[in-house]
Amino acid sequence: MRSEDGESLEERVRRLEALSQQNISALPASLLSDIKSGENPVRAIRRHRLLTQRELSDLTGLGTNHISSIENGATFTIRTAKKLAQALEVRIDDIS
Repeated sequence: MRSEDGESLEERVRRLEALSQQNISALPASLLSDIKSGENPVRAIRRHRLLTQRELSDLTGLGTNHISSIENGATFTIRTAKKLAQALEVRIDDIS
């Protein structure tokens, strides 16, 4: 089924998903610089958002020990990355 402008439902969904990705908050240059200089991206963005580890834990369903481990360099799965990115309102690329 096509809309009046000839766009299929699938095309419209893809376009709207792309637009919603653009609404993710932009990170300030100073924060990006800190991350580039070696600051852990999850920790830096969490602090920028003024969240405690407990608050991020509540938003993601991850334990505070797990968040602490990630902020200290532990690896994490794509599933965890999705949870963190959603809670921090960033792209997965920004935290991995």
